Amino acid sequence: MNLQPTLIISDLDGTLLHHDTYELGPAEELVRDLGKKGVPVILNTSKTRAEVSDWLVLLNLDTPFVIENGSAIFFPRKDFARECLKGFDPQIDNRWWRVNLGTPLATLLPDVQPIIRSFKNLVTCSLGEAVAMTGLSSHQALSCQRRHWSIPVFVGNDEALGEIKVEVEALGYSCVSGGRFAHIQGVCDKGLASKVIKDAYESRDGVAYRVIALGDSENDRMMLEQASTAVVVRSKGRAMTLTRKDAITTELEAPQGWIEGLERAFGGDKFG
Repeated sequence: MNLQPTLIISDLDGTLLHHDTYELGPAEELVRDLGKKGVPVILNTSKTRAEVSDWLVLLNLDTPFVIENGSAIFFPRKDFARECLKGFDPQIDNRWWRVNLGTPLATLLPDVQPIIRSFKNLVTCSLGEAVAMTGLSSHQALSCQRRHWSIPVFVGNDEALGEIKVEVEALGYSCVSGGRFAHIQGVCDKGLASKVIKDAYESRDGVAYRVIALGDSENDRMMLEQASTAVVVRSKGRAMTLTRKDAITTELEAPQGWIEGLERAFGGDKFG
């Protein structure tokens, strides 16, 4: 494997995890192998902290992670000094530094509730409705509903999404499309969060890092556009088109597409 200092920053649903079943398959072993070889795998997702915590345990990850589409970043305090997080005021959150980039839900929800009143969302819906909308188990759906920064809304069509987006942005918030939902949140994104993480590693280690970013949906666009190497993982039979012309687009879908994308990003090396 090419051991140039590298960060792998990845979306979860539809990228590392199968879009419908949420299965990791053979990608689980690869994540563990990368960790053993000193290549950080960093989760950058629309999922909540409660959801990501479960995946960190399963994958044996102790790296920074991003929740709710760039709304907050968590850095392990044992590995990063406060000085690495230049320009921010990181909060102590148990064993983590938490960098807040988004708008708290307590502020966001009252402002946008009139706009989304006629649509189902994962914040105000019942647990049963959350299970039906996501296909998750009751435990997983409950974790999905434990949000602090964003409101996933089930819109259903592009016309309605466009109307919501205009109204939300007029209030000074943002609305981005994920694999299943439109996410209403503060003005932040996965790309900004990725940059903060890259800067923190470079500040700590004094070296320039290559960033390989992997994603499948519109909410991954900024993360992919600014990465050293962008991997678009095919999802639901289609692949997102980026502005940049050098992106890698996989033939396979997740989780096998995640492995394919990394093999191609590392020049064809096999892992494991």
